[in-house]
Amino acid sequence: MRCDMKRALLLPLILIASGGALADAPVKAAFAPPAQGPAQGPAQGPAEAPRMIAPELAQATVAAWLKGYEFVPTQAHFARVPDLPEVLIALTAEGNPSITRARAVSAMIYAPDPRTEARLLALLTSDAAPSLLRRKAARALAVSYGARHAERVAAVFEAQPQDWRLREACARALVEMGAESLPTRRRLRLKVSDPALRAVLEARQIR
Repeated sequence: MRCDMKRALLLPLILIASGGALADAPVKAAFAPPAQGPAQGPAQGPAEAPRMIAPELAQATVAAWLKGYEFVPTQAHFARVPDLPEVLIALTAEGNPSITRARAVSAMIYAPDPRTEARLLALLTSDAAPSLLRRKAARALAVSYGARHAERVAAVFEAQPQDWRLREACARALVEMGAESLPTRRRLRLKVSDPALRAVLEARQIR
């Protein structure tokens, strides 16, 4: 009985002295990364390529990814999609939900290709395309192709005096194009009276 009482009295003191290490040990072990043992066998080769999505499921899979904002697919996800340019182009077509179309345009930064480049330019320059898609296209062109299409973006900026948000998106895209777009931005700035748009065109980078 005395031994049991001594143990009961000593155990809290041991835990205090150890800083709770004994009590915390099982919890830490559960979340600790697995121990790295010594290397065994031959050196490992390169990592396996990601498993590709079946071609017949590609469009439906990407459409499901793009339906809402709860899930944001990354480059690693898109790398699993066969013929990604064609899939994204199909999802920008009329008949798809607006959010799917817009996110498909934005996702074209993961599929630089003559086909997606042509689709982005067609959307940007089409007066019939929804303004949201045109805004997304302007940024995707800037991210994917730098200042290659600076004059096309500038032309849309100048041709849309009534669509302030589209003009802002074009101005921001020009800034994202970097130093090569400076001559174009300076030319536009001389023609713009709106102080907010002038501020965007004068920015060094997009925040």
